[in-house]
Amino acid sequence: MVPDFTNIKIPYRSVEEIKNIADNFRNIYWKQGIPIDIELIVETGLHLKMGCIDGLKRLINTDAFLTGDLTEIIYDPDVFAFRVRFSIAHEVGHFIMHAEQVKLLRTTNFLDWQQTIEAIPGPLWGRAEEQANEF
Repeated sequence: MVPDFTNIKIPYRSVEEIKNIADNFRNIYWKQGIPIDIELIVETGLHLKMGCIDGLKRLINTDAFLTGDLTEIIYDPDVFAFRVRFSIAHEVGHFIMHAEQVKLLRTTNFLDWQQTIEAIPGPLWGRAEEQANEF
């Protein structure tokens, strides 16, 4: 079922604000420098589960997604490893910056999420996607 989008608001955040959010996140969850083990942070720092669905990219045209109950990041293991790491970090960006909106929009069922993505107004979720990419 496609949710009602009228109450969903994505606040404007400048690149500098997002950079500060990401820096604060790293200062809390990762003190070892580069490279950052985002999977370890997800599982041990944020206490989210990691799950995979073979062919997720082909099924719903996404490399990864954060479940609507904010408990798990699902990813496609067939996607290149560097892209999966980016996608997991992207979903962490949604977890940190858009948790309330994610809860309103997403279900734990990826087919319902596909219907939502197809119906959501571009400018609304586009802002959230840009922010998560920057994160």
